[in-house]
Amino acid sequence: MNNEFLNSIHVVRRWAWLIGLLMLVTVATILYLGYTAPASYQARVRLRVLAVETEAVSLFAPSSALPGREQIINTREEFFSFLRGRNIAWQTIGDLGLALDADTLQQRMIFEEQDDFVSVVATAERPDLAEKIATTYVNFALQAYREFRLSPVNQSVQFIEAQLAAERQKLTAAQDAFLKFRLANGIESLPAEIATLQTELRRLRLDRDQAVIEEQQAQATLDLYQAAADQAQAQVVALLAPVPTPNPRTPRPTPTTPAPGATVTPDFGASLSADARQQWARTYQDETLRYQNLVTEQRVRSQQARAAQARYDQMIAQRATEMSSLIGLHTEYDNLEAAVARANDAFTFLADKATEARLKENQGLDSGFLQIIEPARIPTDPTPSQTTRLALVGALLALLAGIVLAFVLEFAKNLRQDSAASRPAPRHVHTP
Repeated sequence: MNNEFLNSIHVVRRWAWLIGLLMLVTVATILYLGYTAPASYQARVRLRVLAVETEAVSLFAPSSALPGREQIINTREEFFSFLRGRNIAWQTIGDLGLALDADTLQQRMIFEEQDDFVSVVATAERPDLAEKIATTYVNFALQAYREFRLSPVNQSVQFIEAQLAAERQKLTAAQDAFLKFRLANGIESLPAEIATLQTELRRLRLDRDQAVIEEQQAQATLDLYQAAADQAQAQVVALLAPVPTPNPRTPRPTPTTPAPGATVTPDFGASLSADARQQWARTYQDETLRYQNLVTEQRVRSQQARAAQARYDQMIAQRATEMSSLIGLHTEYDNLEAAVARANDAFTFLADKATEARLKENQGLDSGFLQIIEPARIPTDPTPSQTTRLALVGALLALLAGIVLAFVLEFAKNLRQDSAASRPAPRHVHTP
């Protein structure tokens, strides 16, 4: 037993170069094919099958109850038939410009179902292409399936809209009459116009009162300045008048020292020189001129205030006339507005039904029957490669194959040696 084991070890060692070469070639081939092959990416779209109401729109009967589990199963199976259809594959190829045929594309697609969920997986060489294929394929399948399911809704929409057209014409006629009345009278909303005029009238009256106050203030200031100008002019006249001869018997008053900082007022009764009187006269003339200018300013201010009062009175009268005209339009305005309201009430029922039908149609086209809950995303990592695992398995198989091949070659070698040893030696004939 030990001899056989040692012989086996000897055989393996003798043919170790062949075993190693076989393992090296096998592993190198697997690694080369694995790492040079283009990476593949998978993008997945996950959808949920919805339990929806019936597609038909009823004018008077209430909506039917939600379908049960059977409806969900039927929807899922019908959608799978659309996914497996060649038309969807060809539409995807045409939209993305793929250099494939429908069968090849469908071989790269995986369709999975899990209870109420459906998954569509697309495989491609580029991550963005995998996402585009998955998204486009699902979108075309959803569009085709929803159009198939919504054909009854389209018929209901056409019927309801035909009935709605007549009521719309009546409402349009009432609205046109109301619009013509408002355009003819230049109003958008009569209550709003009246409220605006009332606000403006209150503001104009306040502005007029303010103008009256300004006039009174200007007149009072004017009177003060006029009195000051008259007083200054009187001083000028007094200074320029001839000076009377003083009576030597009249005693002169004792002069007093003015308080510090007080304005020194000359004693015109005292004897002043002619130059001093002329100087003081010029001073008071300047003062008179200044007050007269101020009087002129206040007179202009008073006149402006009176003019503003006149304008405000005119505007108040005009706005009051407009207010009376608007109040006179109230009856006709209310009648036309009520006519529009009645026509709108008659229009509401069919409009609501038409809206319901259109919403059901739009809902079915956008998110009906199946809803995408996990849209396809661009994969960041390729599909996990099996190259390393395959290389390990290949190395193990190559090792086993090399050992077997070593024993076969050793057996063949020994067989040839035994055959050569058992063959008789050739005889040599010597001639005399």
